[in-house]
Amino acid sequence: MRGGSQPFLMGCNDGWTYVVKFSNNPQHVRVLANEMLTSHLAGLIGLPVPARAFVEVSPNLISGNPLLKFQVAAREEQCAAGLQFGSQFPGAPSRTLVVDFLPDRLLRRVANLAPIFVGAYVLDKWTCNCDGRQVVFYRSIEQRGSNYSATLIDHGFCFNDGEWNFPDSPIRSLYPRRLVYESVRGLQSFEPYLSRIENIQPSELEECLREVPPEWCGGAPDQISRLAEQLYDRRRRVLDFLKPEARRLLGARAVYYAEILGVKPARITVRDTSSRWGSCSSTRNLSFSWRLILAPPFVLEYVVAHEIAHLREMNHGKRFWRLVEELVGDVERPQAWLNEHGATLHRYAPRMVLE
Repeated sequence: MRGGSQPFLMGCNDGWTYVVKFSNNPQHVRVLANEMLTSHLAGLIGLPVPARAFVEVSPNLISGNPLLKFQVAAREEQCAAGLQFGSQFPGAPSRTLVVDFLPDRLLRRVANLAPIFVGAYVLDKWTCNCDGRQVVFYRSIEQRGSNYSATLIDHGFCFNDGEWNFPDSPIRSLYPRRLVYESVRGLQSFEPYLSRIENIQPSELEECLREVPPEWCGGAPDQISRLAEQLYDRRRRVLDFLKPEARRLLGARAVYYAEILGVKPARITVRDTSSRWGSCSSTRNLSFSWRLILAPPFVLEYVVAHEIAHLREMNHGKRFWRLVEELVGDVERPQAWLNEHGATLHRYAPRMVLE
């Protein structure tokens, strides 16, 4: 199967099929601990994840199956026997269609699409998932035309893979299909997941840790206790991690539109403004509200293009609006969204400290 840890699809004696990650996988032994811990945490806050299991792989099975090998650079390495991590396949493989991509038409019809992806974003920021969000969609083969369901998979890069630290980065954790975040209308859109994480109890974290075998901790089983302490400390700072994402995205889009128009802003800043979404000064300084990251993508694009157009036309005349339309096309739809939802987005006072 695909992936850095090179998992295998294996039938087990409980009658279920599992995606099995081995302890000597090419990525890191702690991938197994990350999978076990994060899938438990996801379940605690109400996100859909496959059932997790310990899979005991016998030496006889390894020696008798030549396919149980990893490809490591130009050589092969045999999978290790012993205790492995299993993620339950969402049905019988012969009767279940599983895909990792859906066209927009089908993606929009996935059951509970918005809550799943918004909740996953909160989870990934909490656990510092250093990969993009991985999801699979599934349905019964017999039920043609039925909607797909979604489940979160591949948590091996949470806690920064095998490093077990939290180098937070704004470019990580997002699902590449931005339409899954279109329902975000403000900080309330991240509920109930923010509140559930904030209210995680130490006893619940301890229960999660007890599931992780010491041999999955990479020779330092004591470090998982430190990891839990950091998780507990981070549970009330999840919103802090939205600020750098706003700076990165707004800055990148401003540069993109500026290059199209052949202009250059003197400075780009992101602030916590109380009424304005963006501004362009006479000294060519651009300023944006960080809350744009919580609006649908077409709204963010419109506001950025609007302010960039002011670098050519410091007015709202016909030439100015022609420039904006050249950059983003439809201007009425984002304006309507801001008129309807903008005040709500401005009213929210997140538990963040903005510099």
